[in-house]
Amino acid sequence: MASTITATQGTGETAGTTQLGAADKIQADKNLFLKLLITQLQNQDPMNPMEDKEFIAQLAQFTTVEKLSSIDSALSSSTTAAQSQQAVSLIGKTVSVLDPSGDGEPAVGVVDSVALAGKDGPVLRIGKQEFPMSWVVEVR
Repeated sequence: MASTITATQGTGETAGTTQLGAADKIQADKNLFLKLLITQLQNQDPMNPMEDKEFIAQLAQFTTVEKLSSIDSALSSSTTAAQSQQAVSLIGKTVSVLDPSGDGEPAVGVVDSVALAGKDGPVLRIGKQEFPMSWVVEVR
């Protein structure tokens, strides 16, 4: 029966879930798992049925993947929150940031504000310029 599972998983059913959000993808994966399980039950040889151990192992594997995905999301959220707190704590402090012009001297200034919606993390506003927080090399 393992070859049936592989063939079913290789269909377009899973390909469409890649554009969904994480919660939607997990739900779609649960539905796919249940469909696969039902297909296995319907197509198994009645004279040689699958053992319960195989079903339990498959369910355990699926649950493990689901939990790892959940942990990954939680860690990502935690990291984003920590970066935001760190960036906000720099407001009013003098920082040196990597040289934006390329001449070798870091830019130095007081952080006026922070934008938390930068695509690569928080963005520090120093005067009229903006710098990614990852460019900070010194805090005074």
